[in-house]
Amino acid sequence: MIKMVLDTTRYNATYFGDTVESGGLKDVAGYTGGYLEKGQRYRFNSGDEANPYNPEWKALADVIHGRNPLNNADVLDLGGAVGFLGEYLKEKGASTYDVIDVSNWCFKHKLSVIDTFTENDAITALQSLRDDAYSLIISTQFLECVDDTDLPTLITEMNRVANNVQIHVVTETLNREDTRSLYNLKTLKEWSAFGFNSGTILISHHTGDVLVV
Repeated sequence: MIKMVLDTTRYNATYFGDTVESGGLKDVAGYTGGYLEKGQRYRFNSGDEANPYNPEWKALADVIHGRNPLNNADVLDLGGAVGFLGEYLKEKGASTYDVIDVSNWCFKHKLSVIDTFTENDAITALQSLRDDAYSLIISTQFLECVDDTDLPTLITEMNRVANNVQIHVVTETLNREDTRSLYNLKTLKEWSAFGFNSGTILISHHTGDVLVV
């Protein structure tokens, strides 16, 4: 079982700030805190334009497509939660959008755009896949949730399963001191030293900077 920085049971309604179940973010570890502070509450209906996340996920899909055109791509989203990116990636041309996430709560609330949701830790799930199974592996604010002891194995498995490109969005810094200590934060340069396949694209969620390994 992969060692996560947070206990895996915390990836639930209070982490993601789901309006229906929690009335907004209650777990300080959740990354929707900035939106809650602005008085906005999160909804999982990806077609709801009142959802403050829609512009962010749509913009990220544009970045991914710009870096690696998604024409008929088979995409695997690691730590993809309920499948935030799926609708927008398919609009850009992805043919398959699969998610691996350890959260049972996310599995229960997964969006219909997901083709296959695997409820398991990333290492175990990846080890069950054949070599070069996906043309694109992506993650968004996932790697910093993994403990250093498991990162080498995780990255080895990602390198094996990806037959073309990996794109990982990482958080280099967090403004809130109470949240910063809860994650395994690294700079793009520090992440690049972990042995990713050549050509892997690392993007800073904080600044938008890009580093190609």
